[in-house]
Amino acid sequence: MNVVMLRGTLADADARLSKERRALERAGHDVHVIDWDFSGAGSGPGIGVTRYARRVARGTWALAPALPGWWRFIRRALATRDWDVVHACDLDTLPAAVAAARRSEGLVVHDVFDYYPDMLAGQVPRVADLAMRAWYRRLLARVDGLVIADEARAFQVAPRTPDAVVMNTPEDLGPPGPPRRRDGPLRVFYAGALVRARGLFTLLDAVASRADVDLVLAGYGRDERAVEARASSLPNARFLGRIPYEEVLDQSRAADVLVAFYDPASPNNRLASPNKLYEAMMLGKPLVTNDGTLAAARVRHHDAGLVVPFGDAASLGAALDRLMRDPSRAGELGTNGRRAYEKAYAWSTMEARLVDLYARLEGA
Repeated sequence: MNVVMLRGTLADADARLSKERRALERAGHDVHVIDWDFSGAGSGPGIGVTRYARRVARGTWALAPALPGWWRFIRRALATRDWDVVHACDLDTLPAAVAAARRSEGLVVHDVFDYYPDMLAGQVPRVADLAMRAWYRRLLARVDGLVIADEARAFQVAPRTPDAVVMNTPEDLGPPGPPRRRDGPLRVFYAGALVRARGLFTLLDAVASRADVDLVLAGYGRDERAVEARASSLPNARFLGRIPYEEVLDQSRAADVLVAFYDPASPNNRLASPNKLYEAMMLGKPLVTNDGTLAAARVRHHDAGLVVPFGDAASLGAALDRLMRDPSRAGELGTNGRRAYEKAYAWSTMEARLVDLYARLEGA
């Protein structure tokens, strides 16, 4: 089938979309991508990508008035192509996908990377929140296939039943690297959104003035400058900024410990099923995360890392001490995570679920 994937950010920076695209192409589908460059540059979309270039400060309310222009761009781009399925990632692409399908005989697959109503919880008046949720339910009733990122999120899309659960797990890079050596500082790596809700300033406070810990940070986001400034003030912290996903995996493999924190005050964070958790498992690295989240529950269940309170630098520092002083225990945690990845979270399993959904749609 001819598939067009829609993503309201740069497609080449999105690990989940890239994996799903490769999975569909391996299954014999022709895949094109329509994405959005928030910088406004519109450069280098590459083969098989149509790029919308409009400068908007993502993560702010400036995005809302820009959405109608984005949806018009999607509809016009789809009108110039022959397509069988439009794969709409997240709510910011779904209205245009549904509208385009209404004018054709095409199908719509909606892929919920993040559940927007919970992301915006507390930021909009209650009336607006309820209206958005009702509107989303109406759109969900009109899709032909529904993909969610974790079975724990099924209640969010009710009463619509998901057709596939495709977790954001990494492709397998093979056996884990060597365990941590006793000599040298503990190398800690974080890659992801550079925003305060990810506990990054607590992390920086926890490693400040410690000669026995090296911290490497990568990513981008609205607090990027503040994170970079704080990291630059520490002799044991290195800031890489935005790096390709392949380098993220290389840095993760070279690290002793991976970290991922999510402010549990946000409903969306409490249900986060982050790729960083599964990357740590795949690579056989212990993960340090915070309590009150789905990620923490999985870490505990599989004994694949350590859990600390969110925003508690002292507890985080103590957790790093435990891993540094007991390399055998750190290795055991990593081995447990790798075993869990192979048994329950391998990307090959997720790929099969996605391909099976498309096979069912094609045969319908």
